Amino acid sequence: MLSGDFAIGLMTIITGLAIADMVASTHILLMNRERVRWDWLATLAAVYIFLLIVSSWGISYRTMGNQMINPPLWLFVIGLSQIIPLYLSGRASLPDAVDAKGLSLAAHYAEVRRYFWASVAFTYLMFVGYDVFLLGPAVM
Repeated sequence: MLSGDFAIGLMTIITGLAIADMVASTHILLMNRERVRWDWLATLAAVYIFLLIVSSWGISYRTMGNQMINPPLWLFVIGLSQIIPLYLSGRASLPDAVDAKGLSLAAHYAEVRRYFWASVAFTYLMFVGYDVFLLGPAVM
């Protein structure tokens, strides 16, 4: 394995944990569906972050797969700073429990939306900043 493959492995584990949490939360919601008030926007946000995580795997493979990248520590930390907010937004996208009184997905989304979208925005900011640093502002 080359060093790029190890970096992809770490990033995939981190974001894979977010998907595992989303699947577990979906299971809880479906098992308690009679006490869940569904909301299209909360569901759409969860689907969006799921697709963003999956697409990040493809981006990581195209840029680092089968390559000897050997980045300095600070550059590796920047790469992690692109992935960790995806994990955080994935964890926040769906609630982890349904109590006896029930749950409104709209209320959950209203509670976490700033945190969710701030994490997504930070991810995009880090992706763009990383590209501008490596390739120069002419890339934009």
